[in-house]
Amino acid sequence: MKMLKDNTRERIEQYKKIRNSTQTKIRNKKREAQKAKSEEIEEHYRNRNIKLFYKNLKEEKKGFQPQTVALKNHQGEICVDTTSMLNI
Repeated sequence: MKMLKDNTRERIEQYKKIRNSTQTKIRNKKREAQKAKSEEIEEHYRNRNIKLFYKNLKEEKKGFQPQTVALKNHQGEICVDTTSMLNI
């Protein structure tokens, strides 16, 4: 917030350092999570848990699938926007 108020070189450099360190931490956490997931899949394979092995493998190959959120209101109509969902 201070950077937005005082747009000086010092503030910009400070912002860039914080942003870079945050991105590095996020990347490392993603790598750790991916490594843990792959170790879990390997463990299922070694223990001959074939069903869990293929289930986890399928999830990894499929990747992130966004889902739409929809609710029905009292009249039975489907509401997709967030403002009408708050009124339900």
